[in-house]
Amino acid sequence: WMAMPEELRTGNLRQVAEAVAWMESDFTEPITLTALAARACLSERHFARVFLANYRVPPMEYLQQLRLRHACDLLRTRDVTVTHVAQECGWRDGNLFTRQFRTRYGMTPTEYRKAYG
Repeated sequence: WMAMPEELRTGNLRQVAEAVAWMESDFTEPITLTALAARACLSERHFARVFLANYRVPPMEYLQQLRLRHACDLLRTRDVTVTHVAQECGWRDGNLFTRQFRTRYGMTPTEYRKAYG
């Protein structure tokens, strides 16, 4: 993660935290970096820098992690299709969901469900 002066890192933290709260409550909806930055009243570049300095992961990766964790919960607890899980977690493309899931967890959503469901 990038080094940032303390006053920059913490000065806009409240605005960033408000955007994160929105992200965490509405992660199944289409969310863009532009929308997050606008919610925090910051430029995209500054929002991304403050976010990274405080959360140690880029904002869109954080969003993907939220969605993937929710997908794991659904795969373990609900008997619905992988496509349905993808859509319920905010992916519009089931194939993209499967690729990102496999990259993160080393197995497909179907394999995950068989192992942990």
